[in-house]
Order: sequence, then structure tokens, then C-alpha cells
Amino acid sequence: MSIRFRGVFLVAAAVGLFALPAVSNAETMENLVRNGFSVSKITNGKSGQLGWNLTKGDQKYFCPAWLASAYIDSKRMYKFTSSGRVIEIDREAFDSYIGGSDPNIPYWKDVKVGHVKPADVKPCLPTK
Repeated sequence: MSIRFRGVFLVAAAVGLFALPAVSNAETMENLVRNGFSVSKITNGKSGQLGWNLTKGDQKYFCPAWLASAYIDSKRMYKFTSSGRVIEIDREAFDSYIGGSDPNIPYWKDVKVGHVKPADVKPCLPTK
């Protein structure tokens, strides 16, 4: 092994060890709900990202949304930006562009209260 390779390997290993504790605190929204955590209505986190606060006693987690869009009704829908902005668009135009309604896009009424698929939520992190 070359000295350069060993140096890069050691730096990568050190970074991995420092990142490990942060990753180990992450939970899934599904597990937290199963363990009795209550889910808030959708809100913006400290960074402005959309998500849900989950609480149980003095424990708190924030679960960021992993959504691109949500249907409001038969004529309107929301698109979400990475910064947490919500933009209303014409659903009929969107559906005609993609060739019909997409069954994977949730309805806004479900998103508001946290009734989403696990794939629509990023890992939840504890808050202070």
C-alpha cells in the first residue's frame, strides 16, 4: 500500500467514526408512531424544511418530509421546494402532462396530519 492511500483511508475512517453517533440517533417515523409518539400537523423545521414533530413525554423528534408534490383536489395540487416553500399548481395540466393521475402522490389532507408512506419521510432526528 502506498502512503497516500493509507492517509486517505485513515481520514475516511476517522470521518466515519465521527459521523456514526449522529446516524445512530436517527429513527423512522413508522417506529416512533408504533412506540406511542404523537404526530403534529405538518410544520416547518428550524431550517425551513417541511416535516412533522413527534413527541412522547419529554422526547421530541423532527421528521422531514420527502415529498415532491401532493394532490389537494381534482383541480389543484402542491409542489414542494427543498427550502420548504409550497407552490400551488394546476393538477389537470400536471396530470395531462404525465399521462394521468399518479397513485403514488399523496393527498394534502393526509400529508397535513402525517398519514404518509414511509418512503415519503426522511429519517427522524431528536430535537432539543
